[in-house]
Amino acid sequence: MRELQVTPESATKAHILAVAIRLFGEHSFDTVSLRDITVAAKVNLGAVNYHYGSKLNLIRETLKSLASPINEKRIASLSEYGASLGKKRGELETVIRLLIEPFVRAARDKDSLSVYYPRLLILARTLPAKLIGTYTSEQHDELARRFVGAFRRASPELGEAEAFWRYDFTIGAMLNVVSDPYRSYRLRRLSGGLCDTDDPDQIIDELVVFLAAGMKAHAPVARKLQKQNKARDVSHRAHQAG
Repeated sequence: MRELQVTPESATKAHILAVAIRLFGEHSFDTVSLRDITVAAKVNLGAVNYHYGSKLNLIRETLKSLASPINEKRIASLSEYGASLGKKRGELETVIRLLIEPFVRAARDKDSLSVYYPRLLILARTLPAKLIGTYTSEQHDELARRFVGAFRRASPELGEAEAFWRYDFTIGAMLNVVSDPYRSYRLRRLSGGLCDTDDPDQIIDELVVFLAAGMKAHAPVARKLQKQNKARDVSHRAHQAG
């Protein structure tokens, strides 16, 4: 197999991106200027403009470069798991783990730039949608649909609407807990150190149990329909008895 040749040009592009991720993650998209990035990266402004065109494109690339490997791992693992099941429905806890584990481990890897991803995701949510463009749909829509389908396969009683609700709640809970370092380790402090939010294994295990219980709970819509059907049956029986 022919080895990939790393040219000085591609190395410069990757270096600029790495510096941008670190600065954006340590500060914010708003406060970090292109000049800050060029100074830290020891390159001129022309190099940034040549490789990325603008600060906005650079922001998009930072998000894409962090999201892509995580999402590719999620989808590959889900596809492999689905293929192994045959006609079996699978385990909900396993599907949840396949969704959250790659993200949590990346977010807690302090030797990798992925440690900045949770904070950058939160920052990205504060930006106008027109600035981010199609980033969210490109990186996450297909992933969401695949996992919602897997949730419903593992729990056939789960309605489509509820599956989408609970997928979104899953992402929110996951993002919240891995962002504890950016909240001055509030959870770890409140728990007196019992909740170690730097330990990916503890985070994953606790999340899987919590999220699986929520996924399996009766849906509000389903409960309402059950009550309506029960009342209708009671009324029907009373009418027949009368």
